[in-house]
Amino acid sequence: MRWGLAAKLFATLILLSAVAVLVSAVLGYVRGRDALEEAIYNQLTAARQAKARQVETYFRTTRDELRLLASTKMVADSLHGFRDGYDELDKKEVSPELRAKLRDWYVVNVAPELKRMFGKDVPIDDYLPVGNAATYLQYYYLVANPHTVDQRSLLDDPGDGSRYSAVSALYNPLLRSAANTAGFWDLMMADAKHADLVFGLADEIDFATSLRTGPYRRTHLASVVAKCLAAKNAADTCFEDFAPYIPSNGAPIAFMAAPIIEQGTVTGVLIAQLSIEEIDKVVTGDRRWREEGFGATGEAYLVGPDFLVRSGGRLFYENRDTYYAELEAGGACRHRRRHRVGLARAAGTEAVDAGEPAAVGVLGCAHLRCAGARPRAWLQCLDDRSRARQLHARGDRGAPGHSGAGAPHARGHRAARRDARHRFRVRGLSVCQPAVDDGFARDAARRHTRLRAADDHVGAAPPHAGATAW
Repeated sequence: MRWGLAAKLFATLILLSAVAVLVSAVLGYVRGRDALEEAIYNQLTAARQAKARQVETYFRTTRDELRLLASTKMVADSLHGFRDGYDELDKKEVSPELRAKLRDWYVVNVAPELKRMFGKDVPIDDYLPVGNAATYLQYYYLVANPHTVDQRSLLDDPGDGSRYSAVSALYNPLLRSAANTAGFWDLMMADAKHADLVFGLADEIDFATSLRTGPYRRTHLASVVAKCLAAKNAADTCFEDFAPYIPSNGAPIAFMAAPIIEQGTVTGVLIAQLSIEEIDKVVTGDRRWREEGFGATGEAYLVGPDFLVRSGGRLFYENRDTYYAELEAGGACRHRRRHRVGLARAAGTEAVDAGEPAAVGVLGCAHLRCAGARPRAWLQCLDDRSRARQLHARGDRGAPGHSGAGAPHARGHRAARRDARHRFRVRGLSVCQPAVDDGFARDAARRHTRLRAADDHVGAAPPHAGATAW
């Protein structure tokens, strides 16, 4: 009886000690996990802010360089020369043989691309240039250009003996050097009289066309030129956000323009064509996610106010079959998604539904299941069948001086509680870092260490890769 009581007391003491140890362990685990989550959240916020600054710096630098270039005497003189040469050619009748050769070239080179973009045959005559000068210049600078598509800008003088070509031989090398230095995809000039594109460096199919009467009069290029022609001073710049642009094979293109002003009068507009590839390189770190501390599945992405992604999803670049499979699982049409992403060269036209709080499935962020996780630790991705625990932070940014060009944010599972009022505002730069509950502390510690150096690995956008067009 005495030994029985002693055993019970001993067992009770052991049980109380075990409970105390267990409670201490659980409290320590919870506090440690929360502390790590807080630290990683702060690091993700820092990474998001760093990338947001880089995007802002890109637009600000582009604006300043374009504004400076538009104010130079070289640009003003070249505009006069190109416009005079253009007007001279417009007064001369183009031979039927030359028009036929240009049309045949459009049928062979342009019509198939139009069918690919629109999914059906379109009347090719709707895209032919209007006017003698436009027809003449497109023949000599596109059809008869001896260089490849990506190197058409190297043609300074086609040797036709025209006044326009003499001006081109003088100024094309200078303008090409300026555009390459600034990282512009294309550099164009439109005159104020008829809004004719009297100069184009990349020589795409919009070259020499009129933005008032030509086939591209309803594009965002025409809009940005119209805005700048109404400018009041040389400090004004105009911007049109990324949108698919037919002359660039349907790739998402943004336009920034500055007025060319002489003696208080706007004589023309200098336009920089911006490729979304530059934004993609900045946001994705030139696709070096691991080196930037995002681990195996983390990523950053940029979403515009139109809920279209401005940068490519990590999963798209690393495993496209899985990417499309997830889109299909979320109810997306494979053909439509593949077609849109193909046009955008993997960036810039993937839609994010405003009704999807996380929307990471569309962006390629991995879905990770973790049984028994706290309800507040979840964000719904696409539907109830697919769940992801994520660290995520967000913030609003835009192109300097231009509202609505894009807003940065970074998202995490704790952000769902902190930012509930803006949960459905899927817009901006997002830094996404999924994490599983099992072994969370160990995994989070590793990611925290990598994220600590994220700012050191994020570099400025490299020079542009050149145009890809007809």
